[in-house]
Amino acid sequence: MRNREQISRDDMGMTREKSSQKYKIDTLALAAHSDAHTNALAAGWTAAFAGWLAGWLAGSLGGWLVGWLAGWLTGLTD
Repeated sequence: MRNREQISRDDMGMTREKSSQKYKIDTLALAAHSDAHTNALAAGWTAAFAGWLAGWLAGSLGGWLVGWLAGWLTGLTD
């Protein structure tokens, strides 16, 4: 039969072990959550830049293309 001191030490050891395991799990969960936010932020900025670039190219090239097409069509009617 174990004495009170032995039981108390065993219980404290088990508590520390469980606490340590929970801490490891919480740390991994936080790291995964942080990575998810970082990935989402990077994806958001990439999409925003791609959208801006597509809009800029469409505006610049689109304006040039419309001008060229209008000039070409005008040349056909002369």
